[in-house]
Amino acid sequence: MDHKTYQPQMPDIMEAVFDAVYLLFDLVAGIVFFAMAQGRPLFVLYGILTLTLCGGDAFHLVPRIFRAFPGSSGRSVEAPPRSSI
Repeated sequence: MDHKTYQPQMPDIMEAVFDAVYLLFDLVAGIVFFAMAQGRPLFVLYGILTLTLCGGDAFHLVPRIFRAFPGSSGRSVEAPPRSSI
């Protein structure tokens, strides 16, 4: 069986870079909302909303970033052969 190593293409790398920049921007925006709140409840709610969005997006974007940079496709993995005991 021929096992070819997956080489990431430019769109994969650019998507990973975009995802990383998006998560970083979202994190910074949430921190800025909390820093600029000065007791205003609306800004505190914006900060909570922004950090909740960042946390939720991180669950599916971080694995995509890790998959794109090392070059593993994660698309098809063969199971090891079963032994007949």
